[in-house]
Amino acid sequence: MCYQRTIYTVNLRYYVDGKQKFITLAPKNDLYRSWNDVEPLIERVLGQLNSHAEIVTGSIGLIDYVEKHYLPWCQENKAAVTANSYWRVWGTFFRGVSQTDGVANLRCDRSAHSPC
Repeated sequence: MCYQRTIYTVNLRYYVDGKQKFITLAPKNDLYRSWNDVEPLIERVLGQLNSHAEIVTGSIGLIDYVEKHYLPWCQENKAAVTANSYWRVWGTFFRGVSQTDGVANLRCDRSAHSPC
């Protein structure tokens, strides 16, 4: 986040999903002259952004996390061959992991058939 004050406006620059966003918060005038005047505007904008973020905790089941969060993220952010490989590895080696195992408790034992 970068607070920027230009000649005529007070602006906010921030990143969402790796893309830079730039918005005008307020005109430069007697009402918005210092950081203390602008800070509530910044908090309101960032609060709206953060309210849409989904929080994933360590108590979520492994299958739910991988299939609903991680693998869809890979589809959007990784090369197609990489994402497809991740899906294939998940289905082949790890799909049988118990749903009650939390992400925080994940362990991988080295064996002849394990890719870890």
